[in-house]
Amino acid sequence: MSRILIVYYSATGRTRQVAELIQKTIGGNLVSIRTKVPYSNELLARWKDGHREVKDEILPELNDFPVDLNQYDVIFLGTPVWWYSVALPMKKFLVTHDLSGKIIFPFLTGDNAAGNAFYDLVGSLENCFVKTGLQVRFIENRQITSDWQIQNWAKTAVEKS
Repeated sequence: MSRILIVYYSATGRTRQVAELIQKTIGGNLVSIRTKVPYSNELLARWKDGHREVKDEILPELNDFPVDLNQYDVIFLGTPVWWYSVALPMKKFLVTHDLSGKIIFPFLTGDNAAGNAFYDLVGSLENCFVKTGLQVRFIENRQITSDWQIQNWAKTAVEKS
């Protein structure tokens, strides 16, 4: 079995929820990307800050990443979709960490269409083996994509890696 790492960024807890389900299903280690300055818990303030950062292409500073990526062969990358792209903390993670040679399974969470998020994510993963991703849909805080779909995707991913 490959050494598995599940890396995610979650602003509202929804991406964390999916990452935890993946870990429960296939094992592996779970690590959260954290910003040095947390986003507001208040929805409108978080939305305004995130929108400004996306518009101005400002990547937030991240806390040190607590694991050695060289210890892993397979990485599941989870991010919410922000304005039809990858959340900025995930973008910052991708430009500051070398994932070359890793097998990557991306998963996105959000209320709406993914837009360019998969394309943007894959475009940031040079020299990686990017496999089929999964979009996990929510309506507000209610998960629309079933746990079974997530579990089946994760199991299939590990079997094929």
